[in-house]
Amino acid sequence: MAAIPVKQKVANAAWSLGVRSFRFARSINLADKLQPAFIRLASLLPATSTDTTAILSNGSSLLMPAGYRDTRTVLTGLFQTDETRLLERLTEPGMIFVDAGAYAGYFTVLASTWVGDKGRVFAFEPDSLAYRFLALNVERNACQNVTLINRAVTDRIGKMALVRDPVGPESFLTHEGHNKSASEVATITLDSMFESLDWPRVDIIKMNIEGSELLALEGMRELSRRNPQLRLVMEFNPAAMRRAGVSRRELAKVLVGLGFRVGRIVERGLKMVPDRELVPAGNTVYNILLSK
Repeated sequence: MAAIPVKQKVANAAWSLGVRSFRFARSINLADKLQPAFIRLASLLPATSTDTTAILSNGSSLLMPAGYRDTRTVLTGLFQTDETRLLERLTEPGMIFVDAGAYAGYFTVLASTWVGDKGRVFAFEPDSLAYRFLALNVERNACQNVTLINRAVTDRIGKMALVRDPVGPESFLTHEGHNKSASEVATITLDSMFESLDWPRVDIIKMNIEGSELLALEGMRELSRRNPQLRLVMEFNPAAMRRAGVSRRELAKVLVGLGFRVGRIVERGLKMVPDRELVPAGNTVYNILLSK
């Protein structure tokens, strides 16, 4: 195995320190004030210059694209650690796991081993580069129980514009067709997907789709009705929601309409959000565990 260059070791160490510091600030509810400083410091570190392979906690390998911001986080074993531990605890052999916003396949590859041979993973990813790496990672890890869907999860079957994030996972859907950096992608609803499969039981949905959560939730009403045990782990990104024109109140109302009654903040020790609010106040990005 080739030796890691000194510059890369230093950058990895600095990145690791920054990630740990930010997560500590988030755990004690100080991230709102410190988040801009962390973002600024992160921008000063060079991105990886080549495609890079990381070894995950279950021994699987994940090939990450050159230049992606999250590559160093995955390499240092710090990518979504709280969410990873939670999902591993919640996921059992034989379950159906939905990865909405699968990115390069981090959770898809892990969930493939969690659900085992009798379970299924459905991974949705509209971005062309991320999808290419997702498919490569599923193939290289022989994930026979994974179904890949190269579409955006939303409230309709059709087409929408996707603004690509060239250095990471933050591509987002937009209705602004005139946006020069946008490209057209196919869309799907979770209801239509699982109706076509004769409504198998769905146990867990991991959703990280950069502000399109409300649309995706609107497109899974029947799925939620048919699965009273369903648990949803959803990224709550206030900035992305504002960009999409979605308010906390709207999001909480739809979640309640889908039958969710309890929201817990993953990165704060599963601290419960006040009843029927389901999503926290403030501008910090969190993952929320929602249950019925």
